[in-house]
This record gives sequence, C-alpha cells and structure tokens, in this order.
Amino acid sequence: MSEDEAGSEGRWGSRVRNTLFVLGLCVAAYGALPVWGPKVPPRTAALQRLDQVRVGSRVPTWTPQALVALGPEIVPDLVARLDHPEVIVRSRAEEALCALGPRAAGAIPALIERAVRPKHPWDESSGMTILHKIGAPAAEALAPLLIAAEERQPVIAEQILRGMGPVAIPALRKASHVPETAVRAQKLIDEYES
Repeated sequence: MSEDEAGSEGRWGSRVRNTLFVLGLCVAAYGALPVWGPKVPPRTAALQRLDQVRVGSRVPTWTPQALVALGPEIVPDLVARLDHPEVIVRSRAEEALCALGPRAAGAIPALIERAVRPKHPWDESSGMTILHKIGAPAAEALAPLLIAAEERQPVIAEQILRGMGPVAIPALRKASHVPETAVRAQKLIDEYES
C-alpha cells in the first residue's frame, strides 16, 4: 500500500469514526428526551407505570411505594383501577390500597359496594381484603351494616369484621349498644375475646 492510499484511508476512517460518534450522540440524546422534556407530575408518572404493566412483561420487581408515597390523594385513581381489564393492574392497585392501610379510608364506601354488590367475580374478595387492611376506619363503617335491609350486607359485613380481628372491637362495642345490631356485634366481640 502506498503512502497516498494509507493517508486517504486514514482520512476516510476518521470521517467514518466521527460520523458514527455523532450518530451515537444523537441516539443517546433521543433516548434521554423524556428526561429533558416537560416534567411529568409524580402522580401521573406512577399511574402511567401502573397502567403499562402487563402479565409476562419484563418489569423490575414492582412495589407500591411510588403510589403509597403520594398518600390519600391517589386513592380514587387506585379504586378506578380495580376494574382494569388487566389482572396485573387490578392486583397492583389492590396491593397499593392495602399498603396505604388506614390512609385509604376514602375508598371505604366504594369497597363496601364492591364487596356487597360485586360486578366481577374478583370484586368481593378484593374489597374484603382491602377493607381488612384499612382496619378501624373500615370497621366503623361496617358495624352499622350488621342490620342492613339487604340480605347480603349483614353477612358480608360480619365476614369482614370477623377477619379484621381485635381492631374491630371498638366499632363493635358501639354497635352492641344499638338494639338492632347488638346480637351480631356481641357475638363477634365474644369470638375475639375468647
């Protein structure tokens, strides 16, 4: 190879390397666009991530902490996702509501409705599980249902209160002073105290 050929190959080689370098920078910049773009509010970002999860997807281990960190303001969004068509989204919304515990008290009316009048096969157990985790605030709302007019309500309320354990006792003590709920409430109190 002559000296002229080596020099021209070197020039072309450096041009190709420079072009590839610039191209690499463009690709890297394109990948970083979401970071440079408008800031997405944490609530929106956490919900988008939840909505995009699919069964079998390669998503790192998911924890509800990003949603739980948002506090009670996220509860209505999580309740809405309990009807999501993807089972994984429903179960993760349930997990986040459970992790919120008593801070998810805003969901109590909707969860009682789900448990008492399920639209889907999973509604009853989902509602009951979350109400157990909410604890005392849920017990306060459930105790009056021990005398509800609908046949199903007292049965479901009793099941949920039974599953809550001792945390339900203060609400049951209040209900035991009302003649209509006294028998069922006292029965549950006796179960806990024995």
